[in-house]
Amino acid sequence: MNKKPILIDTDPGMLVRLSTDLDDDLAILFLLASPEIAILGLTCTYGNSSIARTFADAKTLLEHAGRQDIPVFKGAGWRTRDVNRETDASRFLAETVLKRPGEVTVLTLGPLTNLATALTHHPDLAEAIPELVMMGGRLRPGAEFNFGAHPKAADLVLRSAIPKVMVTIELCFQAPLTAAELRRLEDRPDSHLARYLPVIRRWLRLQRFIFSLIRLRYPEIPAGGFFPWDGIAAAYLIDPSLFSEIKVLQVWMEKIGP
Repeated sequence: MNKKPILIDTDPGMLVRLSTDLDDDLAILFLLASPEIAILGLTCTYGNSSIARTFADAKTLLEHAGRQDIPVFKGAGWRTRDVNRETDASRFLAETVLKRPGEVTVLTLGPLTNLATALTHHPDLAEAIPELVMMGGRLRPGAEFNFGAHPKAADLVLRSAIPKVMVTIELCFQAPLTAAELRRLEDRPDSHLARYLPVIRRWLRLQRFIFSLIRLRYPEIPAGGFFPWDGIAAAYLIDPSLFSEIKVLQVWMEKIGP
């Protein structure tokens, strides 16, 4: 089987304190277990936690998975989100893609600073990326976290020539992970998620509470469990045929902030 080579730009936080989500980690585990995918590296960004914590989380997650062969690079932080400032992550991203032009798919699961920085310093990079899959954005007015964390970076990426697939927040609302799914995982002790079930259960309870409050303002958000946002974008890499009604749109950012 020819594996699809990918780079993952990510802000994982399941294994560290002071994190706001665990969906990046679940998406990475999903892709690690997928024979169709070859992960060439992880570039870490801020978002669900600080850059120091997301970097530590990524290293620990790959150690748990026995995949220390996959390199991990530290990128921008909340206080260093400047596309004019190169980082280890932005350099690795650009160098890896440019060594294999037209081959390496990029998956972004957090704010887009690292990719925007790579594009700023390597103008030929956009032509070398065959596909960019992003978890981010929304179709109705209002900010989505990944794009809203650094609007200028998001706008730079959106206006680039890279072929893009945007997995929006509304799309992810169609796939809640419920207590019933967790019970099925508990019945499979061989599952690679087994060791993480306690933290997943805690997050399910917390996110159900959070969304019960948000639903007062946005009643269209379905009830159920929690939403594994980034796992939906990862699923697109495995099998795009799972997705219907794909729309071709021109997308950009308005009211761009810092």
